[in-house]
Amino acid sequence: MHKKSNIKRGIRQKLRRGEWSALAPIGYFNDSKTRKVVLDSKKYHKVKKIFELYATSNYSLPVLVEIAKKMNFKNRSGKNLWIHSIEQILDNPFYYGVMRWKGEIYEGTHPPIISKKLYDKVQEVRKQRSRSTGKKNKNFVFRGNIYCDECGAMITADTHKGHNYYHCTRRKGKCSQNKYIREEGLAYQMAVALSKIWINDTTKSKMLRYLEKCKKKEAGESASAIQGLETGLKTIDGKLNRLLDGYISGIVEQEEYQTKRQDLINKKFEIKQKLDSLAQDSTGWFEPTKEVVIDCNSVGEIVKEKNYQRFVEIVQKAGANFVLKDKLFSFSWKEPFNFISKNRNFTFLSTKSPDVFNPLSPSSKKLFQSLAQKLFPETDLFQDWWSRVEKVRTYYKDNFSAQQ
Repeated sequence: MHKKSNIKRGIRQKLRRGEWSALAPIGYFNDSKTRKVVLDSKKYHKVKKIFELYATSNYSLPVLVEIAKKMNFKNRSGKNLWIHSIEQILDNPFYYGVMRWKGEIYEGTHPPIISKKLYDKVQEVRKQRSRSTGKKNKNFVFRGNIYCDECGAMITADTHKGHNYYHCTRRKGKCSQNKYIREEGLAYQMAVALSKIWINDTTKSKMLRYLEKCKKKEAGESASAIQGLETGLKTIDGKLNRLLDGYISGIVEQEEYQTKRQDLINKKFEIKQKLDSLAQDSTGWFEPTKEVVIDCNSVGEIVKEKNYQRFVEIVQKAGANFVLKDKLFSFSWKEPFNFISKNRNFTFLSTKSPDVFNPLSPSSKKLFQSLAQKLFPETDLFQDWWSRVEKVRTYYKDNFSAQQ
């Protein structure tokens, strides 16, 4: 018993020193020479990718399992990761630099893989998804988000012969909207909408490199400006000291001393305000702009997977005021996604009924894939998209500055 107590005491002492004595989580390994936890160069970036993808709210756990397989991300035994493994990774605060042991948190000395901000974002998404689990009629994925454009009542759904159909509830009075739209037809209209903000892989890579370059440039400019302002503060302090010496020695009259001193103090205060502003993250626009680029890139995969739940998640993130009239879907793009789409609103315009999809039909999957390829061509759109994403960057820069 005494030996067991000593072991526990030794573990806690190591934890207080920031040392992890147990088996390191995936993405790290225990270095036998230094007896420290170090990054696993083959896996740590894959752990970070899992966090980044989940934080967008566009990737479910089963989808992340498939992505992990594509990345050849395996556990220590060389086996594929499953949902439980992904959940353990997303739940572990070790990845942002702290250690959880017996319900207590200790500051670690190991290198973090992610930021606490990213970890907190992931926990927020996990909570949102846990609240939505178990809702009734969860097969009606588009219900609860769309309203009738004529009377303002909620759009509801029913199942007939194995298919889901959406229509107005007409609970707000008289309404002429008596048409029903198949779920597949509504999904296709959403796919068309998402194609308006899509950024392909080539463009995404170029844009992220461009954003990184802007970030480094602005960080450098900020450092240079801070140095210049600090030099200005020292110059003013020197002038104040000399002014005081002149006043004490009788060279400078009291009135002149007070006037000049007040002027120098005002200038010093202005410089300090500028320093406080620059001391804040001058590149606060970077992460939200990067997230928009990643979100816009993900829509192609979302549509091709034909995962309606993910349709809803990304459309809700990018849009608002969803309405249906005469089986045609409309909504307003949120800022800054309206800069990407080049339009404030989206309305599906077609003379043909979009109710052509039958999920039970053998040709349905091929038909949807064919349409997806037309909506999301793998061509280099960098020159066209540069100005749009630059507007997103400016939007976040202005908003971040306004918050400071």
